[in-house]
Amino acid sequence: MEELVRQGKRDLTVIANDTATPGRGIAKLVTAGIARKAIVSHIGLNPETQRKMIAGEMEVELVPQGTLVERIRAAGCGLGGILTPTGTNRWRPHTHRSSKADPGAPSVNPRGAQHETRSKRGQRRPATGMLAGD
Repeated sequence: MEELVRQGKRDLTVIANDTATPGRGIAKLVTAGIARKAIVSHIGLNPETQRKMIAGEMEVELVPQGTLVERIRAAGCGLGGILTPTGTNRWRPHTHRSSKADPGAPSVNPRGAQHETRSKRGQRRPATGMLAGD
C-alpha cells in the first residue's frame, strides 16, 4: 500500500471485504485519495471512507459478502458472472452517490436498477458480472 501511495497512483478501484481501519491496509489508499471506488461488503471501521462517500469524493458499491466472493471466484475461473439467489426480487447493487456531489444522482446505481435475471430450476435469479483485478 505504501508503494502505491509513494508512486502517486490515482483513480484505483479497490475490491475487498472492507476498507479496514485508519492507517492499515486499504485505509492507507483511502486516506491518500488514491481509491476512487471501493467494491466491498461493508466499509469497515474506517470513518474516512464514510466521510469521503458522503462528500461524493469516493464511490462505494456495497455487495453482499457471499456475492462479492463468488464474483471474485468467477473471474479467477474464467466465468463471465454468476447467478445468485441473494436478494431475489429486490436485488440492486447499491452505490452511494452524495447529493452534494450531484443533486440529480440517484442513490441506487442505475446500472443495477434493471438487472438481468435468468431462470434456474424454475427460479428467477439476478445475473451479476465477475470482479477481476489488474
